[in-house]
This record gives sequence, C-alpha cells and structure tokens, in this order.
Amino acid sequence: MCLEAEDQAPARKKQTNISDFVCKKKILTQQQCAPLTDNVLNMLVKDMRPLSMVEGAGFQQMLKSFNPGYTIPSRMHFARLLDKKYNATVDQVKSRISAIDSKVALTADIWTSVATGRYMGITCHYIGIDWQMESICLSTMPLEERHTAQNIAGWLQEILDKFEILPDKISAIVHDQHRGCCSTTTVGPLSDAQVTHCSLFSPLLLNTRSLPKQLELHDALLSILKEVNLLGQKQHQMGTPEHELIQDVSARWNSTYHMINRLLE
Repeated sequence: MCLEAEDQAPARKKQTNISDFVCKKKILTQQQCAPLTDNVLNMLVKDMRPLSMVEGAGFQQMLKSFNPGYTIPSRMHFARLLDKKYNATVDQVKSRISAIDSKVALTADIWTSVATGRYMGITCHYIGIDWQMESICLSTMPLEERHTAQNIAGWLQEILDKFEILPDKISAIVHDQHRGCCSTTTVGPLSDAQVTHCSLFSPLLLNTRSLPKQLELHDALLSILKEVNLLGQKQHQMGTPEHELIQDVSARWNSTYHMINRLLE
C-alpha cells in the first residue's frame, strides 16, 4: 500500500535557487538589440575590420559573455547597415560643404599601398567658423584603369558630382607630380574654371635632382645620415630613447618628412 501510494503521489517541483534566477537567459527585444548592433557596426567602421569578423566564433562568444540575451545579426545584415551608414555620411558631408560660405581647396594624390595596389585620395580643405582648418577625406578609390589625364579627370568629376561640389566653389587643387594629375589642367571639369593648380612643394624640392640647390640639400641630408655611428653614443649620453634614423624613399615624399622629424628628435 505504501508503495502504491508513493507511486500515485505527484512529483515535487525542483526548488529554484538564486543562482538559477541570476543565470537565466533573458532574450532581448529588437529595440534592445538595436543599440548593441549599432555599437558593433561602429567598431567595424572605426577599426576598419572586415564584415566577416561578426561570424567569428571567438567574437560571438565574447558578445555572449557581455550579454547572453543578445544574438548578433548575420554578416549580410551588417552589410546592409553599412550601406545605409555610408549614404547617411555622404549626405552629412554634402550638407557641411554646401553650408560653407567661402571656397574650398582640394588635394589629390595617387599612391601605392604595401600590397602594391594603386589608389587616388581626394581631400577637401576649408576654413571653419572658428577659423580652424577643416579637412574631409572625400574618397580613397582603387585605380584599376590606366592613370591617363582623361581617366583622372573622370574620377575627379565623379567625386565632385557625388558631393555636389561645383567648380566655381573650388579655389585650388593641389596634386603630386604625376603626369596625369598635371594634365588635368587642360581636360576635365576644372579645365575651364578659375581654379589654381599647384604641385606639391616637397617632392619638387627633395626628389628632383636637376637643380644645383636641390642637389646640395639632398647631399646635406646624406652627410647627416653618415653620422650613424655617433648617434647611439649621443642618445646614451643625453638619456633619450635610442631610436634608429629613418631614411627617405625617393618615390614617397612624406618619408623625407619622417626622416627630418627623427633627425630633429
């Protein structure tokens, strides 16, 4: 009888303790997930990380440890969010430039990455309300075609159209010594406008060997580099960091800038 009664007795529910209550997973709503997803997107943009990062097991595990109720969206979802963020940023830049009462200046530079990829960067410069120099990078575009004057002028026109910058709003465009960039004075959107074309002064001064003064300057810099053997001794005596000298590269004018900074140090 006792066994039958015991079998018929209802099973007791397991008592819930405080650890079960604290560790219980709470699924977040769509509104609660939105700011978390936006923070992940901002991290990808600011740190220039690939979208595939959100699919990494370690990254997802880290987010779960921060908030177990948050499920990170797919890579394609972040791709759509990134397109929206880019379009919104372009609209903001267009509004900033259109609100400028004065003219703007552009700089264009064709350069090669470490991976030997060719790019052209275009930056807009202007004086802000507080009389401080403001700069906006409009584009860093990969160059897959020949760098002819006609192609460069077309790329420049594409950027001007995207940000709605009229030629009469541009006071000057500064570019490097690339033959195609120099030829944009005769072709393209700025050929008929009253725009001053300027070549970068540093490469003209430091990388050109034709003029005697430029040769003297380059030889003077080389003579300083010959004192490498004394550098370590002087740094040790003065208690300064023992940094090595930086040498310039003729194809990269900013390397001379870094070299001079190290010499001044």
